[in-house]
Amino acid sequence: MNSGRTAYAESRPHGLMFHRFHQDGAPSHGQGAISQSSFEAMLTYVGIDRILSPQEWMERARRGSLRNGDLCLTFDDGLKSAWTIALPIMKYFNIKAFWFIYTSVFDDGFDIKEIFSQISTLLYDKNEDFFGDFEEFLQPPKSLWVSEKYRNYQSDMKSRFSFYADGDIRFRYLRDHYCALADLKKILEQIVVRKGKTITDVMDGIWMSPDDVRQLASDGHVIGLHSHDHPSGLEALPLAEQFHQYDLNKRTLEALVGGRISTMSHPLGSYRPETLSLLKDMGIEIGFRSSLHMKENMRLTHPPLELPRADAADLVV
Repeated sequence: MNSGRTAYAESRPHGLMFHRFHQDGAPSHGQGAISQSSFEAMLTYVGIDRILSPQEWMERARRGSLRNGDLCLTFDDGLKSAWTIALPIMKYFNIKAFWFIYTSVFDDGFDIKEIFSQISTLLYDKNEDFFGDFEEFLQPPKSLWVSEKYRNYQSDMKSRFSFYADGDIRFRYLRDHYCALADLKKILEQIVVRKGKTITDVMDGIWMSPDDVRQLASDGHVIGLHSHDHPSGLEALPLAEQFHQYDLNKRTLEALVGGRISTMSHPLGSYRPETLSLLKDMGIEIGFRSSLHMKENMRLTHPPLELPRADAADLVV
């Protein structure tokens, strides 16, 4: 826990963003995974009495009456570790949350970014070794790291996500802004072969099932959109493709939970002003970005769809 502070310092209303978890004493499942005990300590640290139910958060956000000190919990990507590890602790404290879920995994798809996150900790002792293998297989030109585009990306990531190491930023740039999907798949195959595994070995048990999602909704949690395929750089997609991503995501989740979906979080914090207009036209009322701070050269255009979140990784030493 961030022991240098006696109290959680961020007072503005915002969400806390979670992804991956692991049992105490067990190997980490994915980059930034939070242990069982760390999650419970984190809730105490920020103040359980500050955490609103998703329904109360939505009502205050609609009225424009969110107050300093208001918090909510959000879980992105529909990962099974959040269900098995974080959810029992939330039940103990009677806390409900937003769950933002991409739906390709319910149709025999998978998110290659999540697979890479899993193998970086399951198949490697250190993330740096994984980053090294990734770059070895890809062989990016050295000039890439001194290009203006990369330097701007690096500056933006460091300003919004202070916990990312340089190697992590390099990897994310290659993954999200340099590599074609075919290249990523080829590198993934090369890595798992080098480690004596198969992709199926790594994929087992990563994501929640449709029944898990139904149970969350039945228990009073709020299910929201996170696109269908969880693409890198959604903001760069044509609006028609963005609509397809969210429309299929929305129809799939509404069929699962048997009700209307009106919340979302932007996958990898990626959107543009036209994305917000599209979401508003689809009946989405509340949306979260992936950081407390706006991207460089961006400004708020529709605040209810750009609510800030703090990455929980920033609360862990």
